[in-house]
Amino acid sequence: MGNQARNKAKPRVKAPKQPKRSSTSEQTQVQTPQPAPIPVNLAEFTPAELMQLQRTIGNRSVSKMLGQTVQREDDDLLSAAQVVRAMSYYELRSDQYTETIISQLQAALGLPETGTVDEALVQAAARWQAAHPPLAVDGMIGPRTLPAIIPGGLAEQAEIEAFAGDAKGVIEGDWATQSKEERVDAILAKVNERLTAANVPEVGKVIQDLGGSAGRFSFSLWSIRFDEGIFSKETLTDAEKADLADTVYHEARHAEQWYRMAQMLAGEGKTAAEIASEMSIPARIATEAVGAPLATGSMDALIADGWYQSVYGTGREHRRRTLGEEGTFEEYQNLPEESDAWRVGGAVTEAYNREEEEGGGG
Repeated sequence: MGNQARNKAKPRVKAPKQPKRSSTSEQTQVQTPQPAPIPVNLAEFTPAELMQLQRTIGNRSVSKMLGQTVQREDDDLLSAAQVVRAMSYYELRSDQYTETIISQLQAALGLPETGTVDEALVQAAARWQAAHPPLAVDGMIGPRTLPAIIPGGLAEQAEIEAFAGDAKGVIEGDWATQSKEERVDAILAKVNERLTAANVPEVGKVIQDLGGSAGRFSFSLWSIRFDEGIFSKETLTDAEKADLADTVYHEARHAEQWYRMAQMLAGEGKTAAEIASEMSIPARIATEAVGAPLATGSMDALIADGWYQSVYGTGREHRRRTLGEEGTFEEYQNLPEESDAWRVGGAVTEAYNREEEEGGGG
């Protein structure tokens, strides 16, 4: 990350509330039974977690949080200890999860915009995560959940729908009579339209044997590598059509991710030469990013930082192992940048299949 310090206001973290005492009147009243308060169980925390909390938010704060009870509602998914753990996630990153960011997250989840981290936020986040598998249900709006709750650019549903329709027009149009180069050019033009709309530099093309994978983004070349095998086919199955559209958009989303990372570094004061060297991207892309930096402390910058940390920062070694022989496919898909691209690409498959159903395609 850059050396420029963030100086945004930190969010308030509201300790889990004590159950309210109900007042009684002289007249007997029928009261609706309330969920019983759940005590925070010390045994649910590992020693390492407790030590980390004590080092970062202090012994007194930890003691206060663990001494409280959590008033669970019927649809709450997190235990009392999970609530504390989730709230501590934001406290540990209070320089990034400012009151402004927390308010934006609350708005996205349909909560009052208080700017305060509380039980309502983490429980609402957990419910949202549960409704959007395969996200972990932990109440922590981190680098996998954040770009899903706050979609932007190619992740916006209108952009997904637009590309699915355009891709269907390419694949169902003159595909059978075109050369592989013409097919690549046609689908590339459509995805570059979406990148341009998202203010991301257009990508180029490389046609080669990818072993059946429809495409792959190369950030060093700023190009999508297209598989000559799939683009040489005169006819495609329904599954191949949807997968092709999915993969091309997935790879374009990677281009958007890399550009946002470059813009984030530009916002932190790095030069085009520094960005190009650090990220191994073309100088012209870094120069464009410097001309359109992301504001430090903004939601866009926070989302970009999640991808940056996975690729170039704290998660770099984990990513290297995951992409090596010892990594599993599940671990690969769970990398923040891949979790995001697979989700966005999957949305294209769904939209493409809807286009097929509505258009009566076979």
